[in-house]
Amino acid sequence: MEIIDSAEIYIDDVVNIEHSNPHPLWSKKNFLDSLKCDDFFKIALSDGKVAAFIVSKIMGKECEIINLGTLPKMRRKLLASKLIQELINFSKNKFLDQIFLEVRESNDAAINLYNKFGFNELGIRANYYQRDKGREDAIIMGLTL
Repeated sequence: MEIIDSAEIYIDDVVNIEHSNPHPLWSKKNFLDSLKCDDFFKIALSDGKVAAFIVSKIMGKECEIINLGTLPKMRRKLLASKLIQELINFSKNKFLDQIFLEVRESNDAAINLYNKFGFNELGIRANYYQRDKGREDAIIMGLTL
């Protein structure tokens, strides 16, 4: 597994990962905009193919994970963990104070992953995410560095 900076040549693969989710939130344009904004955008390659990605926005002394995805067949192979650790190391080197994120309340695997790194629940955004029927809350989590 290799972690690289994102490049436009990988965008279609990243979009395919995003669109493997039941309710994808980002379009190709969203990812291209992140590249233009110079967001923290890393890709995990496995056997030379895009297997996972993370996009984070740096704002002052804080960082927000705004998108994280893994190919369904590559889940549970520690790719997301390695990307989060890469972000934590980057954030510490930049002397940032906190990392924030929002996660679906039903996404137990992601919540457990974030808990493993010491993220804590900070609050709830009611009815934030779309579901097949209705909406669901987002849990706001944070990690103090």
